[in-house]
Amino acid sequence: MSFKSKILNKKIFYQSKKGRKNVPKNEIYKIIESILLQNIIEYSLKQVSMR
Repeated sequence: MSFKSKILNKKIFYQSKKGRKNVPKNEIYKIIESILLQNIIEYSLKQVSMR
């Protein structure tokens, strides 16, 4: 996991601890989306470098 997605994970954890009411659902989805994109990009880069 990259440094960026670790920070994003902490952000989600912190926000959900504080109470999800404060966080609009679409914000959470945006964060999750960016983590997934980050992971997909990193994975495909690894695949390319393995060839």
